[in-house]
Amino acid sequence: DWSSDVCHSTLTNQRTREWLEGVRQGKGVEETGIPADEYVELSLLEPHKRFQNSMTILQKRVGGEGGARFSEPLYSEYA
Repeated sequence: DWSSDVCHSTLTNQRTREWLEGVRQGKGVEETGIPADEYVELSLLEPHKRFQNSMTILQKRVGGEGGARFSEPLYSEYA
């Protein structure tokens, strides 16, 4: 139930950027295909490249039976 999706060219392509902004704004399944408030987003840009220079990772944080929220385990107290 926990998953990550990687999307290509999301920052510098007009259409995929519009989609990404919808995901960021939590516009929901009808507009983005992504359930609102179930994913966190990390976008990376390679500014030295003109094409194929960005990607977005969407990590699902809600799932499993009963829609439980995912949280990483804690193994230590001090860094």
